Amino acid sequence: MKKNHVTFLAVLMAVGLIGLASQAMASPQAKTPTPAPAHHGHEMKGAITAYDETAKTLKLKDSAGKEKEFVLTTATAIHGTLKVGEAATVRYIVKDAKDVATSIHVGAAKPAPAPATAPK
Repeated sequence: MKKNHVTFLAVLMAVGLIGLASQAMASPQAKTPTPAPAHHGHEMKGAITAYDETAKTLKLKDSAGKEKEFVLTTATAIHGTLKVGEAATVRYIVKDAKDVATSIHVGAAKPAPAPATAPK
């Protein structure tokens, strides 16, 4: 009788180990880390050189002198007032060979606060 119990336990353990091993082999992606999502947008900082409200276009020139024209849509989030000469940051995507602005932040970036110094 004792021998039957030992055999039964050995078979039960073997089945359990085989089940765990097959489950681990069946889902190899569980061990593979998920890659970070790809960044699909672009960003450009510079000065507004032209804005056509009717045509819904904006031109921006960066510090290197490169100028780029952006198309604005009803989905474009505009933070600030678009005026020629103002500093701006444009986030955009390329769609149908056009640079489509997704968001525009007008105004210079705020400088980082100076680190606090300990009193002497």
